[in-house]
Amino acid sequence: MKRRMAIFTALLLVSFKAGAEGTLPSVVSLDYCADQYVLALGAPAQIKGLSRESRMPHSFYRDRAAGLPQTGASVEEILAISPQVVVTTWGGGPRLFSHLRAQGIEVVRAPYEDSIEQVAANLRHVGAALAQEARAGELAEDLRRRQAKLETLPDLPLTAAYLTPGGVTAGRGTTVDTTLRLAGFRTLGEEMALEGWPNFPLEQALRQPPDVFVTGFYDQPSAQEAHWSLARHASVRSLLKTQLRIDVPGRYLSCNGLFIVDAAELIRAQADRALGRQAELVP
Repeated sequence: MKRRMAIFTALLLVSFKAGAEGTLPSVVSLDYCADQYVLALGAPAQIKGLSRESRMPHSFYRDRAAGLPQTGASVEEILAISPQVVVTTWGGGPRLFSHLRAQGIEVVRAPYEDSIEQVAANLRHVGAALAQEARAGELAEDLRRRQAKLETLPDLPLTAAYLTPGGVTAGRGTTVDTTLRLAGFRTLGEEMALEGWPNFPLEQALRQPPDVFVTGFYDQPSAQEAHWSLARHASVRSLLKTQLRIDVPGRYLSCNGLFIVDAAELIRAQADRALGRQAELVP
């Protein structure tokens, strides 16, 4: 009798969950950054279309996108799906949005910002539109908790420089600079008063090499080093071999700000392991 009741209760819960998911608003996302919010928050049953980049290597949640439908960002394609909600970060435009709204489709924008505060606000905003407020609140609080934990760690007395295969580095005001500081490093951007995304300052770096190189997007198939890139310079290659190097998969660094905490945790964990191994080698 007890076993039958347990089975009945389990079936009831499954049925309730399926029914609840069936009442959730259907959603389409217009770009791969919007995909990440939808994949983080949405139930599979309510996701009616993701961008065609949702399964690419630079998509953080590409595994979750497997088997889910994809679509383009044209009016015709979206109206054929007829979702109740469309989520965008940078995809689409005013004309598209006005057409969608005229058809009663809610357009939700998750601004492309690099602060954890804005990411948390985006999560709550998208979560409300998808009727996933509880999930959004959990993720936002988890971000803040992990951020606070990182901020309690002792700073590392090291200067970190970011480098891409194209020879670009990160200056002040960028997501990557914020990420490196959250991981506990001083940054090349701060020390050399670099702003935005300049070319790697090779001559200055040779005079005063950074202690650590954090390299990003070296795992991407499309990010091969160009012949003209500073990253191919013999001096840069030498620095990458002699200094501590931490390689970060590109999916952690795409979508401005959304994965700052994930990237900072990854960088800090690798730095602590490497520095611990170095300490063990000191007699």
